[in-house]
Amino acid sequence: MATKSIILAVALVTGAAFTAPAFADNDDNCKPATNGPWLPVEEARTALEAQGYQVRKIESEDGCYEVYATAKGGERVKLFLDPTTLKVLGSKDPS
Repeated sequence: MATKSIILAVALVTGAAFTAPAFADNDDNCKPATNGPWLPVEEARTALEAQGYQVRKIESEDGCYEVYATAKGGERVKLFLDPTTLKVLGSKDPS
């Protein structure tokens, strides 16, 4: 009986260790879009470039566009855009 408890405890700890990194990049800035259809990625790129960003990559993730870009000052940023309005919901250091 004690052996089964130990095996179960080890399995739970091991499982938690492998699932924790999956939540590390989860960001509260993104919410599922409900304002209508998503605008095209190229429209997001054009809007950000007009604001002075150099866009490196755009992904759709967690209900929004995640944009990896370089700001005017040269710093790298990760922006979160509402895909239906292209409003910036938040940002963070991409590292």
